Amino acid sequence: MIAQGADQIVSIHAASQLTAIYNVARIAALPFGDKVTVVDSRSLSLGLGFQVLAAAEAVSQGASLAEIIQIMENTRARLRVIAMLDTLQYLRRSGRVSHLRATLGEVLRLRLFVEIRDGEVIPLERIRTRGKAIARLGEILKSFGPLENFAMLHTNALDDARQFLTRFGPQKSMLINVTPVIGAHVGPNGLGLAVVQYPQ
Repeated sequence: MIAQGADQIVSIHAASQLTAIYNVARIAALPFGDKVTVVDSRSLSLGLGFQVLAAAEAVSQGASLAEIIQIMENTRARLRVIAMLDTLQYLRRSGRVSHLRATLGEVLRLRLFVEIRDGEVIPLERIRTRGKAIARLGEILKSFGPLENFAMLHTNALDDARQFLTRFGPQKSMLINVTPVIGAHVGPNGLGLAVVQYPQ
Protein backbone atom coordinates (compact mmCIF):
# COMPACT_ATOMS: atom_id res chain seq x y z
CA MET A 1 0.00 0.00 0.00
CA ILE A 2 2.88 2.35 0.71
CA ALA A 3 4.29 1.54 -2.73
CA GLN A 4 0.92 2.57 -4.15
CA GLY A 5 1.14 5.98 -2.50
CA ALA A 6 -0.38 5.54 0.97
CA ASP A 7 0.99 8.05 3.49
CA GLN A 8 -0.14 6.16 6.60
CA ILE A 9 -1.34 2.63 7.30
CA VAL A 10 -3.28 1.59 10.38
CA SER A 11 -2.99 -2.16 10.94
CA ILE A 12 -5.58 -3.44 13.46
CA HIS A 13 -5.26 -6.93 14.94
CA ALA A 14 -6.86 -9.41 17.33
CA ALA A 15 -5.96 -9.26 21.03
CA SER A 16 -2.23 -9.70 21.58
CA GLN A 17 -2.88 -11.80 24.71
CA LEU A 18 -4.78 -14.36 22.63
CA THR A 19 -2.80 -14.53 19.39
CA ALA A 20 0.73 -13.84 18.15
CA ILE A 21 -0.45 -11.95 15.06
CA TYR A 22 -0.15 -8.51 16.67
CA ASN A 23 3.50 -9.04 17.63
CA VAL A 24 4.30 -10.45 14.19
CA ALA A 25 2.70 -7.37 12.61
CA ARG A 26 4.77 -5.06 14.83
CA ILE A 27 7.97 -6.73 13.69
CA ALA A 28 6.87 -6.63 10.04
CA ALA A 29 6.07 -2.90 10.37
CA LEU A 30 9.51 -1.91 11.72
CA PRO A 31 11.15 -1.26 8.31
CA PHE A 32 8.40 1.26 7.50
CA GLY A 33 8.93 3.44 10.57
CA ASP A 34 6.07 5.71 11.52
CA LYS A 35 4.24 5.09 8.24
CA VAL A 36 2.62 1.97 9.74
CA THR A 37 0.76 2.08 13.05
CA VAL A 38 -0.03 -1.35 14.50
CA VAL A 39 -3.01 -1.43 16.86
CA ASP A 40 -3.95 -4.08 19.42
CA SER A 41 -7.77 -4.24 19.34
CA ARG A 42 -7.80 -6.15 22.65
CA SER A 43 -10.73 -8.10 21.25
CA LEU A 44 -11.79 -10.75 18.74
CA SER A 45 -14.33 -11.26 15.97
CA LEU A 46 -16.76 -8.33 15.70
CA GLY A 47 -15.11 -6.78 18.74
CA LEU A 48 -12.22 -6.20 16.36
CA GLY A 49 -14.56 -5.61 13.44
CA PHE A 50 -16.45 -2.72 15.02
CA GLN A 51 -13.14 -0.95 15.68
CA VAL A 52 -12.16 -1.44 12.04
CA LEU A 53 -15.51 -0.03 10.89
CA ALA A 54 -15.08 3.00 13.15
CA ALA A 55 -11.57 3.58 11.78
CA ALA A 56 -12.75 3.20 8.17
CA GLU A 57 -15.53 5.73 8.70
CA ALA A 58 -13.05 8.15 10.27
CA VAL A 59 -10.72 7.76 7.27
CA SER A 60 -13.61 8.46 4.87
CA GLN A 61 -14.28 11.70 6.75
CA GLY A 62 -10.67 12.84 6.46
CA ALA A 63 -9.63 12.26 10.08
CA SER A 64 -5.97 12.50 11.03
CA LEU A 65 -4.01 9.49 12.29
CA ALA A 66 -4.29 10.71 15.89
CA GLU A 67 -8.04 11.18 15.48
CA ILE A 68 -8.44 7.69 13.99
CA ILE A 69 -6.59 6.12 16.93
CA GLN A 70 -8.72 8.12 19.38
CA ILE A 71 -11.94 7.04 17.65
CA MET A 72 -10.89 3.38 17.83
CA GLU A 73 -10.04 3.72 21.52
CA ASN A 74 -13.40 5.38 22.14
CA THR A 75 -15.18 2.54 20.35
CA ARG A 76 -13.18 -0.05 22.30
CA ALA A 77 -14.18 1.55 25.61
CA ARG A 78 -17.86 1.09 24.73
CA LEU A 79 -17.45 -2.45 23.41
CA ARG A 80 -18.78 -5.63 25.00
CA VAL A 81 -18.22 -9.15 23.63
CA ILE A 82 -20.01 -11.98 25.45
CA ALA A 83 -20.12 -15.64 24.42
CA MET A 84 -22.19 -18.61 25.57
CA LEU A 85 -20.35 -21.90 25.08
CA ASP A 86 -22.46 -24.98 24.49
CA THR A 87 -19.63 -27.30 25.57
CA LEU A 88 -16.42 -26.98 27.57
CA GLN A 89 -14.60 -29.75 25.71
CA TYR A 90 -13.08 -27.41 23.13
CA LEU A 91 -11.75 -25.11 25.84
CA ARG A 92 -10.27 -28.20 27.49
CA ARG A 93 -8.44 -29.08 24.26
CA SER A 94 -7.00 -25.56 24.09
CA GLY A 95 -5.85 -25.84 27.71
CA ARG A 96 -8.17 -23.14 29.10
CA VAL A 97 -10.11 -25.49 31.40
CA SER A 98 -9.16 -28.77 33.06
CA HIS A 99 -10.37 -32.18 31.88
CA LEU A 100 -12.26 -32.66 35.16
CA ARG A 101 -14.03 -29.30 34.93
CA ALA A 102 -14.98 -29.90 31.29
CA THR A 103 -16.33 -33.38 32.07
CA LEU A 104 -18.27 -32.09 35.07
CA GLY A 105 -19.72 -29.34 32.89
CA GLU A 106 -20.94 -31.94 30.41
CA VAL A 107 -22.52 -34.08 33.12
CA LEU A 108 -24.31 -31.10 34.67
CA ARG A 109 -25.23 -29.70 31.24
CA LEU A 110 -23.57 -26.38 32.08
CA ARG A 111 -23.23 -23.56 29.57
CA LEU A 112 -20.32 -21.26 30.31
CA PHE A 113 -20.54 -17.51 29.69
CA VAL A 114 -17.31 -15.65 28.99
CA GLU A 115 -16.43 -12.07 28.11
CA ILE A 116 -13.51 -10.77 26.07
CA ARG A 117 -12.33 -7.90 28.27
CA ASP A 118 -9.11 -5.95 27.65
CA GLY A 119 -7.76 -8.82 25.59
CA GLU A 120 -8.47 -11.56 28.13
CA VAL A 121 -11.13 -14.27 28.34
CA ILE A 122 -13.04 -13.70 31.59
CA PRO A 123 -15.45 -16.40 32.88
CA LEU A 124 -18.75 -14.83 33.94
CA GLU A 125 -21.25 -17.48 35.00
CA ARG A 126 -22.51 -21.00 34.34
CA ILE A 127 -26.12 -21.78 33.50
CA ARG A 128 -27.76 -25.20 33.43
CA THR A 129 -29.51 -26.19 30.19
CA ARG A 130 -29.31 -24.48 26.83
CA GLY A 131 -32.78 -22.95 27.01
CA LYS A 132 -32.04 -21.15 30.27
CA ALA A 133 -28.66 -20.05 28.95
CA ILE A 134 -30.19 -18.51 25.83
CA ALA A 135 -32.75 -16.68 27.96
CA ARG A 136 -29.93 -15.38 30.14
CA LEU A 137 -28.06 -14.17 27.06
CA GLY A 138 -31.19 -12.22 26.15
CA GLU A 139 -31.23 -10.62 29.60
CA ILE A 140 -27.59 -9.62 29.19
CA LEU A 141 -28.34 -8.03 25.82
CA LYS A 142 -31.27 -6.09 27.28
CA SER A 143 -29.08 -4.83 30.14
CA PHE A 144 -26.82 -3.02 27.66
CA GLY A 145 -29.60 -0.58 26.76
CA PRO A 146 -29.76 1.20 23.36
CA LEU A 147 -26.90 0.16 21.10
CA GLU A 148 -24.85 1.96 18.47
CA ASN A 149 -23.87 -1.38 16.90
CA PHE A 150 -24.88 -4.99 17.50
CA ALA A 151 -23.82 -8.33 16.03
CA MET A 152 -25.21 -11.76 16.84
CA LEU A 153 -22.38 -14.28 16.69
CA HIS A 154 -22.67 -18.04 16.39
CA THR A 155 -20.63 -21.16 15.67
CA ASN A 156 -22.78 -23.17 13.27
CA ALA A 157 -25.94 -22.42 15.26
CA LEU A 158 -27.79 -20.39 12.64
CA ASP A 159 -31.32 -21.45 13.61
CA ASP A 160 -30.80 -20.62 17.29
CA ALA A 161 -29.15 -17.32 16.37
CA ARG A 162 -32.09 -16.33 14.17
CA GLN A 163 -34.57 -17.31 16.86
CA PHE A 164 -32.60 -15.27 19.38
CA LEU A 165 -32.73 -12.21 17.13
CA THR A 166 -36.48 -12.63 16.64
CA ARG A 167 -37.01 -12.84 20.39
CA PHE A 168 -34.43 -10.39 21.74
CA GLY A 169 -32.58 -8.61 18.97
CA PRO A 170 -32.77 -4.93 18.05
CA GLN A 171 -33.94 -4.05 14.54
CA LYS A 172 -30.46 -3.05 13.42
CA SER A 173 -28.24 -6.10 13.73
CA MET A 174 -25.67 -8.29 12.00
CA LEU A 175 -25.70 -12.09 12.01
CA ILE A 176 -22.20 -13.57 11.86
CA ASN A 177 -20.91 -17.15 11.77
CA VAL A 178 -17.50 -16.68 13.41
CA THR A 179 -14.23 -17.79 11.87
CA PRO A 180 -13.06 -21.43 12.07
CA VAL A 181 -10.11 -20.33 14.25
CA ILE A 182 -12.45 -19.01 16.95
CA GLY A 183 -14.85 -21.89 16.42
CA ALA A 184 -12.04 -24.36 17.12
CA HIS A 185 -11.76 -22.95 20.67
CA VAL A 186 -15.45 -22.28 21.31
CA GLY A 187 -16.89 -25.42 19.73
CA PRO A 188 -20.14 -25.81 17.77
CA ASN A 189 -23.53 -24.38 18.79
CA GLY A 190 -22.03 -21.39 20.57
CA LEU A 191 -23.83 -18.05 20.63
CA GLY A 192 -22.40 -14.62 21.31
CA LEU A 193 -23.02 -10.89 21.37
CA ALA A 194 -20.77 -8.09 20.18
CA VAL A 195 -22.14 -4.65 20.99
CA VAL A 196 -21.04 -1.04 20.99
CA GLN A 197 -22.96 0.98 23.55
CA TYR A 198 -23.83 4.61 23.00
CA PRO A 199 -21.61 7.11 24.83
CA GLN A 200 -22.81 7.89 28.34
